[in-house]
Amino acid sequence: MTDVVFMKPNTIFKDKHKPQTSRRISNLRTFKYPKIDYIENKADTTLTTNIYLTPLKRFSLGFSAEASQSNIQSIGFALNPSILMRNVFKGAETLELSRNYFYWSFKRWG
Repeated sequence: MTDVVFMKPNTIFKDKHKPQTSRRISNLRTFKYPKIDYIENKADTTLTTNIYLTPLKRFSLGFSAEASQSNIQSIGFALNPSILMRNVFKGAETLELSRNYFYWSFKRWG
């Protein structure tokens, strides 16, 4: 997770790091949109950054369907079921398994 956080300890504050970090965490597809708060330390001139993460559901199912037609193909159908597993190895990984099923009917020439 440290690779996706642009704010580093004992470095100069840069406001561009907040959207970069949010984007990187969101691109992991493991957490909902992160909440990043800055707290100014009164004792010195430093900031404390808190990043709050809410995990998405561990499993999600997907399904898509297609239909097509062309001048050589009467009709075609495709079904695409998938399953997405998040945080498979406890390191914010995603594993997606999918399968394509299709049927095409071609016109006969002659």
